[in-house]
Amino acid sequence: NESYCHTPQFYLDKLKEILAAEIPYDSVAFKDASGTTTPAVVHETILGARKMLPGGTIIEFHTHDTAGMGVACNYAAITGGADIIDLSMAPGQRRDSRCRYSHHVAEAQGHRVHPRHRS
Repeated sequence: NESYCHTPQFYLDKLKEILAAEIPYDSVAFKDASGTTTPAVVHETILGARKMLPGGTIIEFHTHDTAGMGVACNYAAITGGADIIDLSMAPGQRRDSRCRYSHHVAEAQGHRVHPRHRS
């Protein structure tokens, strides 16, 4: 049903199915290909996955900045326990691409990136 899709529980249930298949792995990647997932869903999903996965499993998060929430989603992934986030360097980024590396550096240093400069 629509209220279940794109929720942390949906993604964690998919992870349970993958783990039950007993396919060998050393990392798990979560991909928000549309760039429309909210930071809260990202954080809860990564946090839940970190609890489910054995220690040492690498968690990667990939998003696009389509809805302008890419920086916030990447931060949510990091605080949830992701080891890797995918970023982009100019000129390989635009609003519907991955987030700019420079925006993450600026945000980490406490500078607000104006939405006008995100694309």
